[in-house]
Amino acid sequence: LKGDKQRYQLFSALQGTFNGFAVASVNYRLLPELHYLEYLKDASAAVRFLINHFETYKIDKENIFLWGESAGAFLSLLVGLTGQDGGVEKLLQLPMSEEIKINGIVSWYAPTNLLKHPDMKVLGEQSLNELKYRQQGESLQETLRRLSPINLLMENSPKLYIQHGLKDTVVPPEQAVELAGIASEYLSENELKIEYLVEGDHSTGRFSQEDNLE
Repeated sequence: LKGDKQRYQLFSALQGTFNGFAVASVNYRLLPELHYLEYLKDASAAVRFLINHFETYKIDKENIFLWGESAGAFLSLLVGLTGQDGGVEKLLQLPMSEEIKINGIVSWYAPTNLLKHPDMKVLGEQSLNELKYRQQGESLQETLRRLSPINLLMENSPKLYIQHGLKDTVVPPEQAVELAGIASEYLSENELKIEYLVEGDHSTGRFSQEDNLE
């Protein structure tokens, strides 16, 4: 059940409040108790709730950014990249609703190509992905393709700011490289930025230092 928002990762996002941002920290239900679609629905519903209640929470609904680290960055990419044209509803097989307008996404060391992610490795008789998605074979392969952020980029995708640690052994830096490479086909130089933190690993330690949060 690692991933609850009460953990230390919340510190980084809250620093935005000192720079004039309204910050909402989103929780979502976790694996393995629930089907993987449930936490995707949670993330999408949370963003839609904030947009629909922008007046109550004094949110500029035309200037929404998503930010996450690791699994949270994965969800931020999924929701942000499928917000237009009913993409998120098609992805999650939900009833169509109003578009979600997202201006940009900050992605810290997100898995972006699930077919190349280390969770494909087999532990014992099953891979972690088989355990998480409760699928095997071609069915699992299709789910992983469908959920990989690299396959969700399109014209008018939100701006992307990608950071990844070169010492990350959980999600290899190549995942960020692949995302940026495909994004460059759709986004201009002003809309896409990728940075590598030489001493960064798969934690917020180096990323949350003051110079980086600036």
